[in-house]
Amino acid sequence: MRQAMVVAIKKQHMVALDREGGFVRLRLKNGLAEGQTIYYDKEDYVKTPRKSVPLLTAVAALLVVMGMTLWGPLPYSQAKPLMLVSMDINPSIEFRLDDEFCVYESSPLNQEAKNLWQEKWIGEPYEDVLTAYLEVVRANGYIQEEPMILFGYAWINEKDESLETMSYVKGINNEVMLALQDKAQRNIGIEHIEVDRSEFLSRSDESISVGKWGLLVRMDALEQTSGPIDYHPSTDISTLIKRYREEKEETLAPEKNTEIERMWKGQSDKMMQQQDRNDESSKSETMQLPDAAGNNNRHK
Repeated sequence: MRQAMVVAIKKQHMVALDREGGFVRLRLKNGLAEGQTIYYDKEDYVKTPRKSVPLLTAVAALLVVMGMTLWGPLPYSQAKPLMLVSMDINPSIEFRLDDEFCVYESSPLNQEAKNLWQEKWIGEPYEDVLTAYLEVVRANGYIQEEPMILFGYAWINEKDESLETMSYVKGINNEVMLALQDKAQRNIGIEHIEVDRSEFLSRSDESISVGKWGLLVRMDALEQTSGPIDYHPSTDISTLIKRYREEKEETLAPEKNTEIERMWKGQSDKMMQQQDRNDESSKSETMQLPDAAGNNNRHK
């Protein structure tokens, strides 16, 4: 029997993290919950159904395997690179996703992330990787008090830009974070930063995640400075996000106040015009008095 921890429960199977840091797909059992430790054996594995292949295809596959022996391993997937997603708490990491939403490459950007990352996660669905990685982050004490987490997004190829795809990936992040919040029993703030192509290419320090770089660029614009704001690697991400939100609020406040003043002025002008019309109407009524015969005569 082998030991693992349940990290995700799907409709027809569950995903568990084994002691070696790898994912396993297992048969779904009643009464299990995410975060629970389980024991399993080979009969519990969920196998991906395979279709029968023609003889020529099988021979071609054999040649590929022989080629791998001669020339080294091939990439795990021929899927197309899609987008880069970064995540900062204290561990700072970037994931590169393909068009099947699997992680084909990762870049731990500081020592904390390097200590937590497992290469065996490469090739797994992004949702499963993020869930397992955050569980390791939590287990190592990085979810303290009420933390704030920064997600950054950048397209690897501009032709692939899609609002639907961006919303889908953000939805994965939000759902995983809600599950983490329930487990940690803490309020967790989330900030999403979409980085355009020019910002992505202007990143001068690749040890700074694409999300953090986008945050610094926006803070620079809010502060109207001539270059990227002063940044020290020891500054925690919660402090940066709070500073960014405060500066954004201060920048938008004058515009809000001006709009309110315009609304009040417009309303005041309408009230004055209505009052003038009422005064004219009242004056007209008092200037005409009925005589004894009931006829209106203008009062002089």
